[in-house]
Amino acid sequence: MRLDDRETWRIVPPEEKLVIMAKAHASGTAAVAALLLVAGTLAVGFQQMMVFWIALLSSPIIFQFSASRKWKYLRPKAMLEYLAARSAARRYAFAVKATDLTLSVIFRGSMEIVYEQNDAEGILSALDAAISNNAQTEVWISLFDDALIMMSEQRGGAQLEFGHVINDRLSIELDPSTADLPGPERAYILGLDQRSLGMYRVRLRSPYPAALSVFYQRLQQLIQQPRAERIDFEKAEKLDLGS
Repeated sequence: MRLDDRETWRIVPPEEKLVIMAKAHASGTAAVAALLLVAGTLAVGFQQMMVFWIALLSSPIIFQFSASRKWKYLRPKAMLEYLAARSAARRYAFAVKATDLTLSVIFRGSMEIVYEQNDAEGILSALDAAISNNAQTEVWISLFDDALIMMSEQRGGAQLEFGHVINDRLSIELDPSTADLPGPERAYILGLDQRSLGMYRVRLRSPYPAALSVFYQRLQQLIQQPRAERIDFEKAEKLDLGS
């Protein structure tokens, strides 16, 4: 099956696309600056200003060439990374018994387990909790129509950090301590009711605040709709784990 690069490019968050574009433009600008610096030095040294003017006139071509080269390197790289992350996330979603593996959102972020002083019947001291709350893990956050998967990149491959089907045991809310902060610094608290074990809480952040906001809104919608209404268990088709 031939991969559609346009479809693959669509799953990359717009904010990351802007970052790639900015890096490509920065590469073009650096190439033009280096060209003009060398041309200016030669023009002064040989008393030939024509060298500088020729370099200045050719700078748009140099900018386009360098920026295009960088773009052609970064764009496929990002697409392959997201394809690999989506494939691994689908396998983990299948492992947690998700039925509908339609991808809603996937993006890079970080997670940290939120401990409170009274968690685990006082097993964690205040100092231990403070240290644990500062332990962030870089993860891929993948939201499917029936599961939420967060996994980190390890030497041997992707490692599942959090995975659960979407039902009323999940909850998500804006972290009150970050409500007044600008978008990139805001965080959300994801909660999982573990019944007899209590509430498991995770603080989520991302360098892409728009993607995190879309994730928050979409997850809230899925949680509010009962799973039995979202999933047709009797007519669920066989999962294609190879895509």
